[in-house]
Amino acid sequence: MNKRHGIAFALQYIRKKFPRYFFLSLLYHLIRECSSAIHNIWVYHFMISILASGQRFERLLWVLAALTVYDVASGAFFSWYDEQFRPFQEETMSSLVKGEILDQVARMDLAAYDDPAFYNETILALNDTHKKLAEILHLCAQTIGSIAAIFLSLAAYARVGLSYFCLLLILISASLLLSNQIAKRKFDRKKKLVPFERKKTYFSQSLVQRASAQDIRLYDAAVVFKKKYDDAIRQMKEAIQADGIGLARLEFVQSYIIETFALNFGAMAYLAYSAIISHTISLTQFVTAFKGIHVISDALNQIFGKYVAKLHEYRPFIEHFQQFAMRKAEPSNTKYRPELPSSPSIELRNITFRYPGSKKAVIDRLTMSIPKGKRIAIVGRNGAGKSTLVKLLSGLYSPQSGIVLVDGKQVSLKTWAKKYINGYGVLLQQYNLYAFSIANNVAMDDTYDPDKIKQAILNCGWIESGIKLPHGIQTVISKEFDAQGLQLSGGQGQLLASARLYYTTKSLFILDEPSSALDPQMEYELNQRVWKLTEGITTIIISHRLSMTKNADCIYYLDHGKIIEYGTHAQLLSQGGSYAALWQAQAEKYQEHQ
Repeated sequence: MNKRHGIAFALQYIRKKFPRYFFLSLLYHLIRECSSAIHNIWVYHFMISILASGQRFERLLWVLAALTVYDVASGAFFSWYDEQFRPFQEETMSSLVKGEILDQVARMDLAAYDDPAFYNETILALNDTHKKLAEILHLCAQTIGSIAAIFLSLAAYARVGLSYFCLLLILISASLLLSNQIAKRKFDRKKKLVPFERKKTYFSQSLVQRASAQDIRLYDAAVVFKKKYDDAIRQMKEAIQADGIGLARLEFVQSYIIETFALNFGAMAYLAYSAIISHTISLTQFVTAFKGIHVISDALNQIFGKYVAKLHEYRPFIEHFQQFAMRKAEPSNTKYRPELPSSPSIELRNITFRYPGSKKAVIDRLTMSIPKGKRIAIVGRNGAGKSTLVKLLSGLYSPQSGIVLVDGKQVSLKTWAKKYINGYGVLLQQYNLYAFSIANNVAMDDTYDPDKIKQAILNCGWIESGIKLPHGIQTVISKEFDAQGLQLSGGQGQLLASARLYYTTKSLFILDEPSSALDPQMEYELNQRVWKLTEGITTIIISHRLSMTKNADCIYYLDHGKIIEYGTHAQLLSQGGSYAALWQAQAEKYQEHQ
């Protein structure tokens, strides 16, 4: 990956990926921008020179003929480029850039799971990056073309005389410095307005989006959201007013004092005096200088009033795209990863984990043993660190310290779950179902065995929940894209998610609150299925419902990230400690099922 940043990276990226688009875009804008100098300065220069010197009229016709050929050829090139070449290239670029971003997301290390920077970079990278790349190419090409037009104009202007040439350079330099300051201040103001703009958008969208409208209406909070929206607008207005006076002064000096008065009136009056009164320049020189000032002034305004400001605006997007593309990722092909040993024994030693920015450890020097082929349960009150421990075991989080032994061999806890990703089945409390078929949701793949899908659905007890499948395993979940899609209850969704555990043979199961959305009857039935599924397979179950965990081979009671009790259900009850107290508090709920 190239280490250049911003504009240079964008140009090099396009040059490597789309060389024809890169060079033809430069040629397109070079011809288009220089055409102004050719038509408005040099053509007039030759025409008046021919007529003023008394040369034959045929020479003028040759100039007009050459100009016609140039216009026809450039016009045909412009039309082809605008209507066919550029749209095709930009659509190809869009597909390639978005494809590369999504490929990077698919390969991304599991450690990015809970990293806000990863999602920020992803969104920014997907946020019309392909359009920003194309815009940067065209802005740079337009800038090069405008610079070429300025040099063409100066070359003609130099024929008028050294004093006029120096006067023009002084005025242009002053305009250039002010234009640069104006562009910088406008960019800084735009950056200052971004947080207020985001707030304004957030609170206005919250008022009209379905997801938030329910809470806003139920709690009569519309007035609060409207006030926050108004506050954001007020802050934007204050920021605009604070910077507006300084910008207005600079623009007045640059636009009216230098360009309008000095360049257009002063320089023109001086040229007219030189041509008509003092006769120090000819009519040809006067027309050349007159036209040249306007071409140069327009080109400078375009460069510093538009192109440079836009390049400043787009640069952060491209740098985010570059940073995102440079993130380390694993190969997307997991077919050749080593297999997890069948029902492995797992031992954790002194595992410590704290969230970024926090000094307090959520998992504090935790040590525990999970024997081969045994089912262990981890219980505790809310906030004890149970779900965090599951995400550590699943590889979604990485600990700050500690080791893990798999079948007695030390493996980095940061990599072991990813290394053996095909060998374990995980069902987290916060599962997701997606807007495609039941078969795709269970297999999480486009290729699958239909018979295994059907068997997994039967094994998880989904059909027994009363669900109807109008199109069998091809029935679509949700109405996002299909009006006939299934809308599932929380319990039905959790059962379908659990079907993923039954689809392929696993060496290790990690279950986090697998019955949290189920009623007592469905919970009891799921418990029976889970114990049958996990028989003889190393299994880790997290649950605050002790009916789910009481039959485990060993139960660990977690409190503030530490194991404070462990043993079988009977042993822990006999100790009369924290587990026994928690069981007693839940006992009434399970009386009918014991």
